Amino acid sequence: MIEAALPLSIPPTLTPLLISAIVMLITLLYGCIEDLKDRSVPAVMWYPALAIGIICLAYFIWKTGTIGTTAFLYPIFIMMVFFIIAFYLLTYFNVFGLGDAKALITLTICIPIFPLVPLFGFPPYGTLLEYPPYGIIPYVFFPLSVLTNTVLATIAAPICIFIYNLFKRNIAPIPTMFLGIPVPSKELANTYGIVMETFEMEDGVIQRQFIGFGTALRQMFSGKGRVYTKDLRENPKAYKKEIELYNKVDRIWISYALPYLIPITIGFIVALICGDIFYAIFEQLL
Repeated sequence: MIEAALPLSIPPTLTPLLISAIVMLITLLYGCIEDLKDRSVPAVMWYPALAIGIICLAYFIWKTGTIGTTAFLYPIFIMMVFFIIAFYLLTYFNVFGLGDAKALITLTICIPIFPLVPLFGFPPYGTLLEYPPYGIIPYVFFPLSVLTNTVLATIAAPICIFIYNLFKRNIAPIPTMFLGIPVPSKELANTYGIVMETFEMEDGVIQRQFIGFGTALRQMFSGKGRVYTKDLRENPKAYKKEIELYNKVDRIWISYALPYLIPITIGFIVALICGDIFYAIFEQLL
């Protein structure tokens, strides 16, 4: 029978993965700082974490071979391949940014298994072995918990935006109030986000309309039609007509521009320390 492992304890075989987790955490925090400054993350920043992570993972696999538990890694390998392909496809269809996909792929390769015992225990999708003298060895897929925690953190952001808009009395269609905020037109090019309105001049009068959810989805998947505030700043000549129209109104609604790397980092930290929050909540409700 497997006894309960102490929270935040580190099974000896998992020490290499914990080293990877520490390196990955430092990399993610640095990436968040860079992403907040210019909404871009240097590609080279992932290379040290990936190199160290691959070495640590190779050592971990070798260690499992010495104690005869490598077979329990096979489902983990399948999940790794599936997640890497999924993250690539999400980037291809413009759901994720390239930097976000690199973060998730690097995490999947370097830390496929929980490197320590989380406070809320392990989620059910995995295997726990009791293997003296190594104690309990978990073969539980870590990136899935990071992803579910990231989704929860991402869901919390629109709720905060909606409350902010209510407090500031920023009135717009309900979906827009969850996803965006109005900014002064003169400051538009210095912000980060996507313009959520269309503007046309008819008989000397500005006609404005909020972009519908269906249109926004089509623009997201096609990668066409969206106006990024960053493009207004970096390539004003290409958006001369749009800028002239924007300057004729006081405020313009833009999508909130929280870099997705921040929810990923929050999801990573919470998964590392607490575990899978979604499963913990679901378990309490049952």
